[in-house]
Amino acid sequence: MAELGRVLFQARVGRGLTIEDAERDTRISKRYLEALEREDFSAFPAPFYARAFLRTYAQYLGLDAAQLLAALPHARLEPEVAPLPEISRPTTPGFSINWVVAGIVVLFLLAAGLLLYRSGSEGEGGGIIPGKPTVASTDERTETAAVEATAPPVEPTLEPSPVESPPGEAPTTEALPTQESQGRPIEPTGPGLVPDFEGAALDAALAVLRDKGMKYVVIEVDNKDVVQGLVFDQSPAPGSQLKDDESVTLVVSRGGH
Repeated sequence: MAELGRVLFQARVGRGLTIEDAERDTRISKRYLEALEREDFSAFPAPFYARAFLRTYAQYLGLDAAQLLAALPHARLEPEVAPLPEISRPTTPGFSINWVVAGIVVLFLLAAGLLLYRSGSEGEGGGIIPGKPTVASTDERTETAAVEATAPPVEPTLEPSPVESPPGEAPTTEALPTQESQGRPIEPTGPGLVPDFEGAALDAALAVLRDKGMKYVVIEVDNKDVVQGLVFDQSPAPGSQLKDDESVTLVVSRGGH
């Protein structure tokens, strides 16, 4: 067993852990953990994965991750990541204007029915006292008909009434979180050049990648030294020219446990 693998093996055995315990706690496949202890780096799809898994495994065993990464044979090589399927989100259907029109028509019909119901109730409520017949004059009937004919229709509305603030109090607005409150800003780059994402928030990095039309792969790794949700490693390196068949790989911290 080589020097790097022997250090990992002895640290795991010294803590009384089995390879299955390490697989459960780190969420790294057992065959990759065994490959690290044998220094069989041919088992990894690319040197980049060996470096990411070694960092997590070393931190889990309480070892100096930076010192072990320096001893990794592929530590200074830029990985060649095989292109993976592009991650796409399902599109949400837009809000149809037909529903708005249908809602307005329904409200208008309800308002018209309510108006007719009230008119009928008022007509039936005026009873005649038996034995004292009354005859409405022509002028009174004409005036009543004119009032009913000129009654304005009820216009439905969907707009909510504005909420007024109490006297003496200024209206308050809820502060919205911004992406600038987490992670460092991402500097713009030229067409086809990979930006520097290390230290930036994952949401901001994905937004830049979509803007530039670049494919991407996200790997989440436990890292107690980096705030959860921040990118701490990437491939290709910042400033590299991305080929048409390449994807940008981002390693994101899940925080420490």
